[in-house]
Amino acid sequence: MLRASLPIVLNLVAAALSGCASDKPFSLPWHAPCETPEPNLFGRGMIPADAPLPASFAATTAIAPPAGGPYVLMSAQEAQCRAAEQAVTAHLVDIERELAIASIPPRPESRVARGLRVHQQLLALRAGQIRNDAAGEALETFYQLAGAEASLTSLEKTLAHVRTTLGYLDELRAEGIQTPTDESELRRQELDLLRRRAELEWTIAQLNGQLRLLTGLCLEAPVRIWPDADFLVAGEPVDGHGALEIALASRADLAILRLLSATLDEATMPLVRGALQTRDATLGNVTSGFDRLLQLLRPARGEDELRAREAQLSALLVESERELTVAVYAAAGAMQMRRDQAVLAKMSLERARQQLSELRQMRDIGQATAFDVAAQEGSVLEAESLLAQKAAQWRVAQVKLRQAMGVLALECGFGGIGSCLPHVEPPLPVDGEESLHPLPPPESPPAPLPPDSFLPE
Repeated sequence: MLRASLPIVLNLVAAALSGCASDKPFSLPWHAPCETPEPNLFGRGMIPADAPLPASFAATTAIAPPAGGPYVLMSAQEAQCRAAEQAVTAHLVDIERELAIASIPPRPESRVARGLRVHQQLLALRAGQIRNDAAGEALETFYQLAGAEASLTSLEKTLAHVRTTLGYLDELRAEGIQTPTDESELRRQELDLLRRRAELEWTIAQLNGQLRLLTGLCLEAPVRIWPDADFLVAGEPVDGHGALEIALASRADLAILRLLSATLDEATMPLVRGALQTRDATLGNVTSGFDRLLQLLRPARGEDELRAREAQLSALLVESERELTVAVYAAAGAMQMRRDQAVLAKMSLERARQQLSELRQMRDIGQATAFDVAAQEGSVLEAESLLAQKAAQWRVAQVKLRQAMGVLALECGFGGIGSCLPHVEPPLPVDGEESLHPLPPPESPPAPLPPDSFLPE
């Protein structure tokens, strides 16, 4: 058996000594070709076929902050761009880039100079990628906070409505008038609303802390952030194909791979190895291709590594683009789903309001009671709350799509390997809140509505 294995061993040794040099291209994964894609427009989705698709609509009117402030106003753009500017890791990368620029030797065509020039470009792209993610996280927190505040406002209205109904019941029973309304159910609803209010207050406090952390505001300040968010839901379908085209041109991770492929040579080989290692720890570990002693003994070894790294970068770029395609289409589909849910919630609210109008007419002619109207008024409040929640979820889905496209930091002026080191004046101060927009004190609460007309007609 040993004698039979000897030719195999000799062949392996010869191959090792020769370096297995070959002009045969490296094998790459094969993917089935795609036809020219049509624009990926998400259409009606879950909307009934006979229902008219609405144009863009506001899911809720402007919500004023409740009593018990003070509050400070923050816009979505402030949350987005301040988080991009305040991203700590991005600032650390900027410092590294400054160091790389300062280290470039006077000879521009030297190996060290070429490597450092590419290195500082990679660092600029990486800083933009970090800022894009930071802006996305801040915007998502911003709209979650806006949705929580809208839910709290709706909950307070519902709680006041339930308590007004209970007070009216107490007055009638004190006069000896029996009613068919189930008081125990209203009491249970009141307790449930109180529990939900406590949970919402805790959620709002947590989101305030997270948004302050992401935007660099003082963490100990007692002033709550009031998100100046509009819940305008777009009526047009989501263009997934258009979003993908922007993503392929804007994503920093793809730009990094393209830059490494375009500048691949002896000077940038350490950067290429490092980029491959971020994908998988087993990649980029063979560093003998440009070892000076081995180059003297076998000059072709460096060319072998160049060809290998070129093939790896090409395959990695193709796979990264495919992964991005899946991510963008998934985000576009989620955004369309949230939009459909908001449209359905709007239809439910319109139906509830129509039923309320009909019940009020029936009450005026004696065919319905004030408690029938009150119950339907509660349904309207619930439908309004649901619509605000769905609109906030649609906004969050929109943020996730824009983050997947890689445009959030670009919208704030960050990004581009040809630009200077980013320097943006923060829209809000770091250690204080002097430039935040203080909200005027809330108006005094309105007088209680009469018990037979809990909502304005």
